[in-house]
Amino acid sequence: MNKNILLAVVVASLFFVACEDKQTITEENLAKKTDNSKQEQTKTEPKETIFNFKTTNGKDIKIAISDDGWKFQSHGYENKIVLLDFFATWCPPCKRGIPHLNNIIEKYKEDVVVLSLEIGKRGTGEVETVEHLQSFIKQYEMKYDVVNGEKTNEMMYGLKSLNENGSIPFIVMFDKHGHYSESFVGMATQEILEKQIQEIMKEEK
Repeated sequence: MNKNILLAVVVASLFFVACEDKQTITEENLAKKTDNSKQEQTKTEPKETIFNFKTTNGKDIKIAISDDGWKFQSHGYENKIVLLDFFATWCPPCKRGIPHLNNIIEKYKEDVVVLSLEIGKRGTGEVETVEHLQSFIKQYEMKYDVVNGEKTNEMMYGLKSLNENGSIPFIVMFDKHGHYSESFVGMATQEILEKQIQEIMKEEK
């Protein structure tokens, strides 16, 4: 009787260990998934959130975020490396980084675009008026598109895994296919940004 109980326990324990091993996904077995597993995955469509923006000069911008990761989508930005620059008009490092971004889009005008997202006033997150923002753009000679609105803060929160404390300046870089490439918390030098841009361009060749 005791032997039968012991045998049942052993068989049960082997079953649970096997189930646990089967559910463990590594890079190695992930790469070996069959067409059947891909078909199973397509049964459940990934959740997607769309952020729609309008720049200060009237351009429409759309950024899609899904379970598969960040995807930058916008008419006029196709086949471009995109730098999303989260900033505020009261942030000194953000102001110091503007000439670097101007230099980059001038140097890589065929390959790179910058989109700056204003996250609002210090402490409150209340967005600046369009008039104030346009005055700031003119004063600091920003040569790239700028947007503002409550959705910029929503996007910052969505990026918490990349920027836990919500620090600015904060730049997120996408490759020419709109896929997330790299992010930079704090003021990134022009050299650092260029290095990543050049890495992306090498991979595209």
